[in-house]
Amino acid sequence: DSDGKSPQLEGGNSSRLGGGDLSRSGIANPKLWLGALLLWLALSITMDPTLWKSHRTIRFESLTAFCFALTWVSWLAVPWRWRGLAMGLGAGLAFLSHPAGALASGVTGFLFLTDPKPLATRLRQLGLAALTVVLCILPWALYLLGDREADFVNFLGQNAPHLDGRDHGLLEQMALERQRYLAYFPLPYLAFPLLATVVTLLAGLRFRVSRVVLVPALTLILGLSLLPNKSELYLTLLMPFVYLMAATLAQRYPRRWVAALGGLWLAFYVAADFTLLKRHRSCDLNAWSAAVVDPIADGDSVAGSYLTWFALKDHEYVEYTRQRAGDVYDRRPTFVIWGGSITVQENFKRLREEMEPLLAQYGEQVAATDSSSCYGKLTLFRPHWDAIPADFAESLERYGDQE
Repeated sequence: DSDGKSPQLEGGNSSRLGGGDLSRSGIANPKLWLGALLLWLALSITMDPTLWKSHRTIRFESLTAFCFALTWVSWLAVPWRWRGLAMGLGAGLAFLSHPAGALASGVTGFLFLTDPKPLATRLRQLGLAALTVVLCILPWALYLLGDREADFVNFLGQNAPHLDGRDHGLLEQMALERQRYLAYFPLPYLAFPLLATVVTLLAGLRFRVSRVVLVPALTLILGLSLLPNKSELYLTLLMPFVYLMAATLAQRYPRRWVAALGGLWLAFYVAADFTLLKRHRSCDLNAWSAAVVDPIADGDSVAGSYLTWFALKDHEYVEYTRQRAGDVYDRRPTFVIWGGSITVQENFKRLREEMEPLLAQYGEQVAATDSSSCYGKLTLFRPHWDAIPADFAESLERYGDQE
């Protein structure tokens, strides 16, 4: 396909998906893949399961799935001389949307390294893809360095610090993050994705599925097992695999059945998502937090969740969402913003059990927001840290303590 012809799934005319010749069926047509990509964008947004989260906001995990799809479709539909650039762009954008998007870079490297073309040709395109990924990430990396100078640790594109105010090395931080993820998604629940990985691999080998189809599917499912982060937890990154299997099965049924079921399926999710969007259309983050942000003067330090950080980026900020009451006490911020839907979730139970009594007994209420917002009610406290007894402060849990 270096002469501009449409690329085939395996670089030739023998590519097969479940035994069907894709080149003769027309599936390698670039126009078809462009249409599929646009449909993928619509589905990845309308089916974004994170719309059902407690704070009712559209998150970026759907973009991760779309960028992963963009990377994969680039291999299928972009001429060879531009393929490294296109796949690098998709992989770089996937990584920027969420750290789990790094899976797209792994798939990109595998497909280029296992292609039957001459080694020099493959390495040239792989190098172009790697350079494009780096250029995508570089501006964001410079932004993260700016956050660190402001004493706000931002790790791999996350908009909230996972560990802040600590001296752990990078590897130790990653180990602690892994431990935290497993606390939300413990090992017994990983039996399903591990089983899905094995079944998919065996089925792919049994039916001689193209590596261009099998490897991305295995990567996404295995990511659910090895990276139990929010993206995998909500199964958004599995959407490409689901669409791929649905399309494969749809080829075996009458087109009218497929169109009817697909239309019904899509209409249901569109209606559900638009209902949520209409119900919560007044969720203005800045307007919601204004009542508790306005009393905070320049130079005051603040503790709060990642939702209120956006309005207080110029302040020294203690993000307590992934910490404990003892960590907040050690930093002794001037103000603590408490409440909202983020603090009522079950995984913040331990933080809530200690922070609410502490603020009620040793905190002065300064301001509060309207409770009618979809984000919930916020209260601004000025804690009197010096009034807290030493034995009480010592009893507060710190992040990483063993219970």
